[in-house]
Amino acid sequence: MVNKSPDMESLNRDIDSCTFCRSNALFDNGELRHILGAGQENAPSVMFVLMNPTARNPTLSHKYSGERVSYAGVSSLWRILIKVGFLPQSLLSIFKSPAWDDKRSRALVEHLDRASLYLTELVKCPSRQAETPDTQTIQHNLAFMRREIEIVNPRSIIAFGLLPFYSLTRQRIVLGDYHEKLLHGDDSHFHLHERIGDYHHKVYPCYFPTGRGNYLRAFEILKALRSLVIADVTDAKAEVQLTFF
Repeated sequence: MVNKSPDMESLNRDIDSCTFCRSNALFDNGELRHILGAGQENAPSVMFVLMNPTARNPTLSHKYSGERVSYAGVSSLWRILIKVGFLPQSLLSIFKSPAWDDKRSRALVEHLDRASLYLTELVKCPSRQAETPDTQTIQHNLAFMRREIEIVNPRSIIAFGLLPFYSLTRQRIVLGDYHEKLLHGDDSHFHLHERIGDYHHKVYPCYFPTGRGNYLRAFEILKALRSLVIADVTDAKAEVQLTFF
């Protein structure tokens, strides 16, 4: 199991103590818990930011006491990360059984950690299906998101969907235009609306790869971005080595 830092443990306790979403009937009767971030929490190459969890996530049940992971039990997101090359092909084996347990959750977290990846959600409160969170909910959760970014301090952030991207950057873009420019070699990126800590975090938008998103364009963007973020990390390591000479 990946150990949590004291700062991350404190953040997770505050998320679980949040009363903002108690008006949701699913929380009122104690059926669901909040989602928590997972993976490498010490300056990973990439932080992936999804929008919000749903009640279908088995790790959010009050009967489940193990690691809470986004898209647990659902292979669609993990398959595209594997196909692009962010994660190893061997990870698919844990999705062969429809039943979900903590052993599988821990395997996901450990693979994220080894690959220098971190996975989280903009909104920590689960919804019944896949409802779009309202402005008030997003604003409340942004306080948690900022603390999470400060603790994790990722080299790059990839936001799945325009709503998470806009919430982080306050930039309105046409994702189709960005996709076309990226495929033609324009490696432009954006920054957080409010700078966090000493590092000006790069933020990249991406289509959501399942449901109402666009799998093909998400794959193409992720494939291009993987080359960019790996090059960025390699350059950063070279800079660190040069400081010793």
